Amino acid sequence: MDIYLPGCPPRPEMLLNALIALHEKVSQTPMGVHREEARRAAEEAALATRPTIELKGLLR
Repeated sequence: MDIYLPGCPPRPEMLLNALIALHEKVSQTPMGVHREEARRAAEEAALATRPTIELKGLLR
């Protein structure tokens, strides 16, 4: 899992915020058999989405 940690060097409160965000991500990640099912479902959803180049929005 990746967490963006801004700053060079990062301030202590930013490091603490990144650790809390990482903890939340890990606690929400499925484990064991359910992890494989979640990974497959996420991959299928990603493959089914429209490519970014085909998206139309405010910037035409």
